[in-house]
Amino acid sequence: MKKYILFAVAAVALTAACSKQPVSTGSASSQSGFELESAVPVRFASNVGRVATKGIGALDAWVSSQDLYFFGIERLKDQTGADSLNLADPFIYNVSSHPADTITLFNPAIGTGHEEPYYYGDGNYEFYGYFLDDAGIEGPDGERITKTDDAYVAHIEINGTQDVLVGYADRDMVVLHKGKLDPPVAVNKDRLFSAYGIRKWDAKPEMLFRHKLSRFDFRVRSGEAAAAGKVKVTGISVVSNTTADVVVAGNGIYEGLNNVSTPDTLLLQVKVIDDAGTGAYHLDTLKNITGGGILAPEYAGLDKNIDGSILVIPGDAKYALRMELEQPGVVEPVTKTQWLNIDFTTLASGEQMAKPGYKYNVTLVVYETKPVEIVIALAPWEEGDSFVLDPDAD
Repeated sequence: MKKYILFAVAAVALTAACSKQPVSTGSASSQSGFELESAVPVRFASNVGRVATKGIGALDAWVSSQDLYFFGIERLKDQTGADSLNLADPFIYNVSSHPADTITLFNPAIGTGHEEPYYYGDGNYEFYGYFLDDAGIEGPDGERITKTDDAYVAHIEINGTQDVLVGYADRDMVVLHKGKLDPPVAVNKDRLFSAYGIRKWDAKPEMLFRHKLSRFDFRVRSGEAAAAGKVKVTGISVVSNTTADVVVAGNGIYEGLNNVSTPDTLLLQVKVIDDAGTGAYHLDTLKNITGGGILAPEYAGLDKNIDGSILVIPGDAKYALRMELEQPGVVEPVTKTQWLNIDFTTLASGEQMAKPGYKYNVTLVVYETKPVEIVIALAPWEEGDSFVLDPDAD
């Protein structure tokens, strides 16, 4: 099931008496095709603090310490009326802010101080955002954000616990919501994200953040009565690609991940609440949690949920899964590793590969490890023929 994060970007109109003056960005807004209009400061309002990104795992719900990053890029029109993006001079460039009920972005990229971003008079803008958890890394150019001909790209390396999301202010969504008001408000989609759009329709950009990874959740089931209450799952890991480039602003915003590579084994880790009573937690393996693993449930067709999720780079038809099992032995615990395949081509739904933003439930059926028993039986002697060996016999 997909989970979305919705942002409302609110703007407050300036009055003629306001002493706050817009800061010149040196943008090419004169090419945008819109008449000169008063500047309006850009402010954000968010409900992200009440929305979960992963139901269970490393990040249960968004907290105020998590950073979101934003881009604001001006739309230009050439002489033919065709749209393009002013990537060379973004008016909000990779600015971070903590999600709260009200977010004020400060943009050190403009002016000499921390001036608030503005909708400039004749400008018309697009908004982008992203969240990389702690998966962001430096790219081949030594930068965390790389500018290409038509986009800004972030570089990631995942370990199975991070959540990667990318957001875009969807004009069609604003048109839809305005049309459902009573009475409905008809808006010009091409002029929404501008000072004009705020004054005329109070058209706030709404940012829908989409998950860029696929998620595996796990359950365990006893395959026989002998396994119930005896066999423990002490480790789960999935082989996946771990590095990729993510388009975080620009054209092709909803496309998949690029330059996917570096297969590795991603280990399931679960959240362990620390004892200090502060609510802090750390991540640990199944083997190290209380009880030393997940005990197989009673044998009655029941599944037992395993806390934690593994988030993988989507797009593959098969993912190799390694399950580590342990059960008591006569002298010491018996351990074994079993390799399985998560094979999307076998699904009745017709899916052929893991898709971004989708959660998949994986049920692991476990059996008791049987001791090797060799049955020994001695066969009785049967009567055979007799031989007389006499050297003097003719």
